[in-house]
Amino acid sequence: MSLPAPVDEYLRRHTILTLSTRDEEGIPHATPLFYALLPDGDVVFISHPDTAHIRHMLGQPHVAIAVYGEPQVWQHIQGVQAHGEGYELPPVRHQEAWDAYVTAFPFLKQVVRSETPSVQQVRAAFQDARWYGIRLTWVRLIDNQQGFSHKDEWVRGPDRWEKVR
Repeated sequence: MSLPAPVDEYLRRHTILTLSTRDEEGIPHATPLFYALLPDGDVVFISHPDTAHIRHMLGQPHVAIAVYGEPQVWQHIQGVQAHGEGYELPPVRHQEAWDAYVTAFPFLKQVVRSETPSVQQVRAAFQDARWYGIRLTWVRLIDNQQGFSHKDEWVRGPDRWEKVR
């Protein structure tokens, strides 16, 4: 099920999210990550399995994300806040994730083909990484261009997104 259209459009215009997780003691952790969207609206990213955010997410899958620009005046603030369930992407979806990633980050096509040392370093870093996804369950679109603190919110239902605000 794809995301609500305004959320999908916003997320496809950006490439970095902040992932918020909790450790086993409930202490919060936030990390920036490159991401892409799968056709079903799941967020996908690449990371190493031994990172704190991955250990936290797999131990306590309920996570939050934020995606936003950096305007210099409050009237231009826009962004997405969301909750969801994090998971390791099954191998059957790796090609789908790669296709979404190279759409969001076309330079990755060069990583596959190039033999320059800097590109080889990037390729080596990817070898130990794994694909992870987040199935969003609640999303909020903030748009101060429509008025101070304007918010639209949706929750994921069994077969469609339902607008709740």
